[in-house]
Amino acid sequence: MIDKQKDNDFIASVVSIVTLLYGLNVIFSNGYLIERFSFWMMSSNVENVIGLIFTLVALANLIGLKTGNKRLKRLGIVFMTMLWAAIFSLYVLEAFKLNFLGVIFTFLPLVLCLRIARRGDFVE
Repeated sequence: MIDKQKDNDFIASVVSIVTLLYGLNVIFSNGYLIERFSFWMMSSNVENVIGLIFTLVALANLIGLKTGNKRLKRLGIVFMTMLWAAIFSLYVLEAFKLNFLGVIFTFLPLVLCLRIARRGDFVE
């Protein structure tokens, strides 16, 4: 039988790495979010802040997973769920202008974050 905690930690680390890579992509590719959501974002500074938030939350979750710090793990998974839900809702609102691949790409990390949060160990 698969250990529930190890399964959750593995999925959390995969989602954290995807979140980290997405945040770094937003930071280093200028105009990545602006060209997709030009109606919602007017400045590249906002885009860099969003990428930095994705990166910091993913790093906090990875550090929490590595050290076993439940507070960091909780913080990371809650904020990653909020971030992926926000990006997913933007992709859904712009789905007819964009392709549906972005909707699927943002839906999968959101579902995994919700799964981890539902099965997670949030007791001190």
